[in-house]
Amino acid sequence: MSVLSRGLGRIYGAGVAWRNRGYEQNRRKLRRLAAPVVSIGNLSLGGSGKTPAVIALAAAWRARGLQVDVLSRGYGRTTREMVVLAFPDDASTRQAGDEPRLIARRAGVPVVVHADRWLAGRAAEASFHSQLHLLDDGFQHRRLARQADVVLVHPHDLSDLPLPAGRMREPLSALARATVILYLPDEDHASGVQEPESILRRYTQAPIFTARKIPSAVRRLDAAAGHDTLPLRPEPDLPVMAFCAIARPQSFWRTLDRMGWNLVARQSFRDHHRYRAGELRELFLQGLYHHAKAWITTEKDALNLPAQITLPHLLAVEMSLEISGLEAMLDHLEAVCGISHPSHRPLAPEGVL
Repeated sequence: MSVLSRGLGRIYGAGVAWRNRGYEQNRRKLRRLAAPVVSIGNLSLGGSGKTPAVIALAAAWRARGLQVDVLSRGYGRTTREMVVLAFPDDASTRQAGDEPRLIARRAGVPVVVHADRWLAGRAAEASFHSQLHLLDDGFQHRRLARQADVVLVHPHDLSDLPLPAGRMREPLSALARATVILYLPDEDHASGVQEPESILRRYTQAPIFTARKIPSAVRRLDAAAGHDTLPLRPEPDLPVMAFCAIARPQSFWRTLDRMGWNLVARQSFRDHHRYRAGELRELFLQGLYHHAKAWITTEKDALNLPAQITLPHLLAVEMSLEISGLEAMLDHLEAVCGISHPSHRPLAPEGVL
């Protein structure tokens, strides 16, 4: 790491610490909503699994009978007005952003998109009589008061560097604000379970639950097939080209490898990239050069494809988050938020590392 990177990292860290002290010492005014807010966020830039976590928790609380919504900034969208996605959503990705559309489609809950999450929450309460708000990517959005913070942690967070040398938006000491830690072990680099827990326990006493991202469906996207669901296990020896525009493309390649796909070519783009018809033609020719017979991408990327798909045999992989001890985690968060369910007896937090 260069001297310049170290210096910029110190300046960035000092700015983050000064900002956080302002909220902790009440120098910065918080804005509050009528219904409780549970933030779902992380410490590092991109690719941590926040969207699958929001989907999993929103769907679980919806199944418990709560009127829940999601408040999102809608990163990457080109409009500024408030967009309300009520399931099933019918807004374009350009209006709302790809991740809000994905959340609305998969979780089946309203998603309100606006840069001011307080205004989004007020609109949700007026329109949907919300009993609980989920604040998407909200750990650093401290202006909106929340009752609980769910923080996702990956193994690389435990040794990463602050911006700009690394990917950390906040240091590990920020975990002192967490209500629940959701730890996602790296399946490709197994480590002893005591090591990450001992590191985390230096910074937080919050319950630690584990989770893993798993493929839950494969769908055909080419026009002739509609959106047919296919078996998770691929056809034997089917050569495919993979492409994606996500923060950590290597995680998608590894997922496909574990599923058994025969990858003959791969191409990545910048996160949230919106594909043009010409780029799909280039992907088609690139795949043909490597003798691919199908093309495969992520569910999020599928939302950023042009209306007229020009790739034959195009597939999309849906990912879900499997949380160990999910019911105990929900009970703990509901107790913190003051939400009571006569049919649910609170459980002691478990499912820790």
